[in-house]
Amino acid sequence: MLFASRAAVAAFALTCLPVLAPASAHADTARSLYVKVYEGNVPAKDLFNSDPYVSVTVCEEKAQTPVDDDTTRPRWHWSYTFKNVTPACRIKFHVYDLDSPVHDDDLSQIQMTVGQFLYNNEDKRQTLRAGDSYIDVKARWETS
Repeated sequence: MLFASRAAVAAFALTCLPVLAPASAHADTARSLYVKVYEGNVPAKDLFNSDPYVSVTVCEEKAQTPVDDDTTRPRWHWSYTFKNVTPACRIKFHVYDLDSPVHDDDLSQIQMTVGQFLYNNEDKRQTLRAGDSYIDVKARWETS
């Protein structure tokens, strides 16, 4: 019987995603991308809980959720609109445990192209899993 770690399964699942979303009239056009981070489940990195937040990077632009203090079941319900995004841009969700003033603990991260992330999932809530964590997110192209 073959056993694999959650991280290995998550990494394998990412390699099975299509490279880009199907071609469309907007395939190379830079547009705005609305991203919402709902909630998650993270391991306890402090005594009993964590103080988690998510850093979201799209292309070169970075934004982050507020910190949800003292919990392993954060509920951020945070949204942000990234500008000048194409399907080929990378999107990265990086979950941290706040430990200021020392270095924040890395809880998990997942990244892919925007095209991969939106493929058959535009404006649909989806669960991203990495290691012992997951976050529920959704994204869509903004209309002008």
